[in-house]
Amino acid sequence: MALTDAKIRALKPKTGSRYSKADGSGLLLDLTSSGVKSWVFRYRLNGKREKVVIGRYPDVTLKAARDERAKMAAQVARGESPAAERRLVRASLTTNPTVKEFGERYYTEQVIKRWKDPKTIRRYLDNEIFPTLGGKTLKDVNALDVQALV
Repeated sequence: MALTDAKIRALKPKTGSRYSKADGSGLLLDLTSSGVKSWVFRYRLNGKREKVVIGRYPDVTLKAARDERAKMAAQVARGESPAAERRLVRASLTTNPTVKEFGERYYTEQVIKRWKDPKTIRRYLDNEIFPTLGGKTLKDVNALDVQALV
């Protein structure tokens, strides 16, 4: 039975349990006990069951979830794994950040928590480091770059 927006809005969380409602062709709406509704695409490739989270409802609409499911189903038909592709994309993003991405993460996770006045670090990052080295990946920064900056 296909889902509609009205049916989705009417779904309520069950206390203490998580459940799913199927839309068809491997598309599911996963509901948590806290009320979060997420789109999931489940498929079987080479005898193994896999799943990919598409996004949260209502951020990802029913139509958008169906479109994404159709794209992923085409990948599966070609013998490609959408889950493996997403893992590779996520791994490449986390293993090769730019200086700006790393600096922003450092600032939010370390400086804000530990410094009384983080404005000086923010100013140094924005005015000195990011304009010169911000676009380079961390692995491409060498001693000469740092020496020129200092």
